[in-house]
Amino acid sequence: MLVVGASRGIGRASALLLAEEGARLVLVARGEEALQAVASEVRDRGGEVCWVPADVTDPLQAARILEPLREEGIDALVHAVGGGIRVPFAEADDATWQQALELNLLTARCGWCGSCSPPCGRAGGSSS
Repeated sequence: MLVVGASRGIGRASALLLAEEGARLVLVARGEEALQAVASEVRDRGGEVCWVPADVTDPLQAARILEPLREEGIDALVHAVGGGIRVPFAEADDATWQQALELNLLTARCGWCGSCSPPCGRAGGSSS
C-alpha cells in the first residue's frame, strides 16, 4: 500500500492503522525526519515499511517512486496530501492559488492516481 502525505495528520493516522492490520507500506512525504518517525511507529505496530522523502507536486519524483512498485502492483493508495492558503483571501495572488490547486487537487489526479491506475487495476482494485 502506498501512503502519500504520510508524515502527519490523516496520512500518519492511516499508516498507523494499516500497520496494525499488518500491511506492507510505502510511505511518502516531504519531511524526511517526520517520515522516519512514522516509519518507526509503523514497525512498532507490526507493519512492514519503507519510506521515501519526496515532493508530490513534482511528477518526476512521483514517477521515480512508482516505477519500482509497478512490478508487484499497488493494492491501495492513501492520498492524504493537502494544505491551505496561509494569507488573507484578498491577498492571495494567482501564484498562491495555483500552488494550492497543484497541492490539493492536481497531485491526486496527475501525479499519483493516474500513475497508480494500471497497477491497482492488475491487483483487482479500482482503475478509475
